[in-house]
Amino acid sequence: MKKGLRLIIAGIVFTGLLVGSSGCAIGPDNFQFIVRLTGPAGAEFTGSCTYEVKDLIGSRTIEADVQGAFTTETTTIEYTIAGTEISGKITNKTPDKPITIVLLKNGVEVRRVDELGEGDAYLAWYPPITIDTEAQEAKGYRYEPVEPAGNVVETGYFTDDETNKIAGLIEKIAPEIKQQFEEQYQALITAINDPAYAVRSDPFWKTTGPYENLLKLYQDEGDQILPLIFEKLEGGQTLADHSLGSLMVDIASEKHADVLGQIQFEDLHGRYTEDGVYILPYSASTIRLAKGLLAVL
Repeated sequence: MKKGLRLIIAGIVFTGLLVGSSGCAIGPDNFQFIVRLTGPAGAEFTGSCTYEVKDLIGSRTIEADVQGAFTTETTTIEYTIAGTEISGKITNKTPDKPITIVLLKNGVEVRRVDELGEGDAYLAWYPPITIDTEAQEAKGYRYEPVEPAGNVVETGYFTDDETNKIAGLIEKIAPEIKQQFEEQYQALITAINDPAYAVRSDPFWKTTGPYENLLKLYQDEGDQILPLIFEKLEGGQTLADHSLGSLMVDIASEKHADVLGQIQFEDLHGRYTEDGVYILPYSASTIRLAKGLLAVL
């Protein structure tokens, strides 16, 4: 397992877990996944999973629910499936009886959750994506080594052509719409800098009036608002960028699901450089989404 692969599930909400059989012939490109659960007598679990299976004539996504209970005679339960990738969640229904869950790919452990009591265990393995970093650098991305060794962080910026396109689109927006956006944006900045939110780690900005007003402005005025958002991006990990990133995700979820879906797909599967170095996920998701949305305007 490549270093850092375990990080690919961070921040992702999974649906689905384990699996069943099919009447279709299984193709040779699938891996053997085993989900192994161990626990004391009386412990119970439920779960669901999705997995992609490649057949001899194509591929398909399968979903299945699972549940089980351990007894004195049965303290280990295994589910074996064939597929190209898998993701899922298992919940311990008896928190006072911890259980251990291991995901193996072709006999090699790729994910483990020890002594799960209260809460959920997330399991996932996806085939990694190789990125041509030289080609990406020409598109406005940078890659810098970070700790732990074997990882790089990705940052992004708008190229000159993209910056010119944004400026040209903004020129076409009516002054009153620009003013409405600016007023709500400044109100959002004031809200996210409020000391009352200093200890909050969740996206609290989504509950503020200015954020809701900016979403409403997009619903009223459409995609012409997007360049105004792009213009405000700072290209870093500031609260302003995070809040604008959330805004673009909410917008894209409704009108540009294909653009958002591609970025989520890449982050979910894990990306690596040509040399096999892991690109930390989500480090440039906001600018990647902005570039993707700009390309379709």
